[in-house]
Amino acid sequence: MKRIVAVLALVALLPLARDARAEGSRGSFELWVHQSLATQSLQGWNDQYDQINEGLRFFGIPDRVNSFGNAIPFGAEVNYRLRPGMIVGIGFESQRALADNFFTDNVGFVIDDVPTTVDTRDELSLNTTTAIFGLDIGRTGLTLWGELGYGFAEAESFVQITPIATPSSPLVVSDARWEGNAMVGAIALGFRRELGGRSMISAKVGYLMADMGELEGPAGPPTNFLGEPIGTDFSGVHVTAGIGIILNRVR
Repeated sequence: MKRIVAVLALVALLPLARDARAEGSRGSFELWVHQSLATQSLQGWNDQYDQINEGLRFFGIPDRVNSFGNAIPFGAEVNYRLRPGMIVGIGFESQRALADNFFTDNVGFVIDDVPTTVDTRDELSLNTTTAIFGLDIGRTGLTLWGELGYGFAEAESFVQITPIATPSSPLVVSDARWEGNAMVGAIALGFRRELGGRSMISAKVGYLMADMGELEGPAGPPTNFLGEPIGTDFSGVHVTAGIGIILNRVR
């Protein structure tokens, strides 16, 4: 799926890039805001939901739980053009993921021989601060981008398991929080075009590397239903569109 997203985005960029021009001159500053569609791995967390669904299918329970899907990150950056073909800058981006589920266990799958309702809510977030490097690729209209920095992740998990026979008396209520940080990096290919005056638009497709490992909390890292630690990996393809403004025109 990630490869398909990346290939389609690159195909869409090529005809646009032919008419794009690398904007700005040496010494110019640019302010950008952007929004992305991001595929995020989160394999450790999503494997847990797959295990739940396998159990529900095995016991003939019709309900299913949803895993984490794509994210919509939002970010901003300030760029400085060292020379006509080279850009440096600093950027910030934030993305969140939510999996909110509820199912009824009529056969006592979750708690042996006790029919229950299960309410779960998992929320993950990643905030990154990176140094940005851009290099215009000849006369193609395309720019190759690289980023390197640090990511700060948080996870919150709420679980409530309630016997169907006594809905006002939950058997299990859990509300936990974890956090962690690690280095992140990204590589991307895109184009920029001037709209007129000082305003510009951009588009790019790239890959974010943001494996946060095992987050930490008061009782240790998050674990699955087997008691095994869960890693938190936000890595994935990013397809990004942005709008920017040249802060100072340098002739």
